[in-house]
Amino acid sequence: MNKKLFLLLFLLTAAMGLCRAQGGQLISSTCMADGVEYGTNLPVPTASTLTFKTMDDEITGYWTVSSKATDGTNVVIAKSDENIPSAEFILDTSCVKWDELYEARFIKTDFKNPSEEDYTEVGYGLEVDFISASGQTDNLYVMYYILPRRFPGKPIITGIHYTNEEYETEDWYHGILTFDVYCENANRIDADLYYLDDRPYFTIDEWKNETDSFCPVTFVFEEDEFVDGHLTYNEDHYWGAIICIRGYNKYGFGVYAAPIFTSDYITDPAALAHLKEWQISVSTDTPTFEDLRIVRSGDSVVAVADGDAVVTLEVIGIDGAKRASASGRGQAVADLTQLSPGAYVVRASDGTNVKTLKAMINE
Repeated sequence: MNKKLFLLLFLLTAAMGLCRAQGGQLISSTCMADGVEYGTNLPVPTASTLTFKTMDDEITGYWTVSSKATDGTNVVIAKSDENIPSAEFILDTSCVKWDELYEARFIKTDFKNPSEEDYTEVGYGLEVDFISASGQTDNLYVMYYILPRRFPGKPIITGIHYTNEEYETEDWYHGILTFDVYCENANRIDADLYYLDDRPYFTIDEWKNETDSFCPVTFVFEEDEFVDGHLTYNEDHYWGAIICIRGYNKYGFGVYAAPIFTSDYITDPAALAHLKEWQISVSTDTPTFEDLRIVRSGDSVVAVADGDAVVTLEVIGIDGAKRASASGRGQAVADLTQLSPGAYVVRASDGTNVKTLKAMINE
């Protein structure tokens, strides 16, 4: 059987959807990266060569490696000699134009409960197709990570201090929060500040468990303040504030470091006693009702006011443009189904009170 017939059979088989998608019939389910064996159910790290083999050295044929281009089409990035069937194929990764391929970004992070398992990576999906000398076909999918951690790494924070030399018991405690940040592969540091409108947080768990997601105030530290991956943070904050730190570079944001709760670093005994008394007094108060409430319900956001107040509701994009609005007496409902995926801020007002809610819309 000649080469042209082999290729024709391969194309017909692929069109009929008969190719295997996981490897193992003809192709080995492992891949060699610079001589180290990796199971292809796991990501294969950056290497100068990737080697794919058949299950048996006596099984020879022709190899093609393809991937998804930036325009969404599948393109061939390497193939074996069309005249010489072989039992293995070595992909020279330096010959691949990676910049022309689609980057699959894998991000796992929970900024309220970050863990050491959080990661951000860039990878490329490789489709390895094989047609044997006897006309059988097999294929294998490999996730290849090139330059892992090109996104910023998780910030390393050391030397946290929160001091105020002039604390007065009749005033809320505030002071200077200072710490050092190191973040690999970042050229910018963002610090997101979370703070309740009516009072600070009493505990960090109170913030983690809140149902409303308040939009933070963000402090951005650019390259001139962030030198060689290092930044000294020195800002004035009230007690009961949450600070979340993450890095940024041309690929996007990295994962958050563990949140910093300013109250954890108050050492003044008088201040601690005063804040504890306030917490006890607030927790024993009997709440009556909220004047204005805003919640998300499925594909809608609802704002409710007590009484007959006219409620206005606005959905604002990250560019500041108003994307949706609604109003009503005692209640307003805004539909989110027509909005594009992204982050939005929902603002509700009853003429006296204002509430905000951050809404994420996924694809």
